[in-house]
Amino acid sequence: MERLNYDDLLVVKSSMESFISKRHCVYGSLMIRALVSSMYKHACHHDLYTIFKQVQTKVRKLCLDRNLDSGQLVVVWDTLTHMRKLYLFPGFNGSKRADDS
Repeated sequence: MERLNYDDLLVVKSSMESFISKRHCVYGSLMIRALVSSMYKHACHHDLYTIFKQVQTKVRKLCLDRNLDSGQLVVVWDTLTHMRKLYLFPGFNGSKRADDS
């Protein structure tokens, strides 16, 4: 079996080890909701690391705004070499249709 190569790894976790992630029984996890929202808005012009940092800030703000008993810290870390940036859809704007001019 091949060893896992840790070069160019980008990780986002909903909370630190031994802590719980906030989750609404109907709407789901704060982190996943923030991630989907940020990806929808920014995947066409921001790299993934920047989006993950936005999610981290957004979840922290949501916890403070909602006066949750214990906050939630989204963990983001990377081993990207040479300051690489990862993009999903660079220059793609999903809200505009091809026939719109």
